[in-house]
Amino acid sequence: MDQFATQADKHYKQLTNCIDEIIKIYTLLIETLHNERDILVSTDIEKLNEVNQAKETILMKLATLENIRVKIAKELAQVIGANFEVPRLLEIAAKLPPAFGTKLRDQHAVLDLQVRRVNEINRDNEELVRSALTHVQGAMNAIRDTLVDNKTYKKDSAINKNPKSGRLVSREA
Repeated sequence: MDQFATQADKHYKQLTNCIDEIIKIYTLLIETLHNERDILVSTDIEKLNEVNQAKETILMKLATLENIRVKIAKELAQVIGANFEVPRLLEIAAKLPPAFGTKLRDQHAVLDLQVRRVNEINRDNEELVRSALTHVQGAMNAIRDTLVDNKTYKKDSAINKNPKSGRLVSREA
């Protein structure tokens, strides 16, 4: 095997291994987002905080792996003569022998599907959060309205001519 093939093979294996790791992490993220949805419905704040911390950790791992993936993809693209400034998996796959290219195209399809699924679940969870916030805001407004100063007698000791209903206990008094 010549130097070119050896380098390309090395970078290809690194890239596919990295993408396999990214796929595993995205699968974990999707499971975490489903768990988040269940917790949002059950309104368990402590578990929600735990899920948010887990999500943060997963996203940091994804960002790290994505940086590694881009670096390896640039190296592989440069070796095989593809655009290495902005490496694209499908472009790299097209420049590789069919068996190697097919694996990269399959990984790309899986990643694409996972990213779309994450976006979809995030939108659903965002709707749940907005709905919950609307309900909380409504409850806070109702509490505020009941606590508003609506006494029959004001500071000047004059009788309020238009008291709100429900303030009198009995008209006979």
